[in-house]
Amino acid sequence: MKLACLFVLILGCGGGVAKQSPAAERAAPAAPAAPPAPVTPVVDSAAAEKANQDGKTAMFANHYDVAIASFEKALAADPKAIYGYNLCVAHYSSGHFGEAKQACNAALSREPDAPVAAKLNKMLEKIDAEAKKQGITLP
Repeated sequence: MKLACLFVLILGCGGGVAKQSPAAERAAPAAPAAPPAPVTPVVDSAAAEKANQDGKTAMFANHYDVAIASFEKALAADPKAIYGYNLCVAHYSSGHFGEAKQACNAALSREPDAPVAAKLNKMLEKIDAEAKKQGITLP
């Protein structure tokens, strides 16, 4: 008999599952999902500086492909505008004017300090002038 009363009690309560009234469901909208936290890039200053020095050494030896790879590695480790400037110069020196211009513009987008920004702008002028001189149209 106790079991039958317990069964009736459970059924009378909605099967043990609490339900909100339709008005309560409408009154409590779901909270919006929080935006994802920004991802902070991992900076490896020591690796970037070593790659930058390797790139400079390669540049002075006229090994532009090695220099480009080194400056790209420096930028991957630490996206400093000066490494972008060095990449720009390496591309320019190898005759890759489009890539040089792209590297300079990317470095400018990193909001460099005034001296580096001036170097980047001067390099952009040099790229455009040399491309024009050679009859190359750049975007």
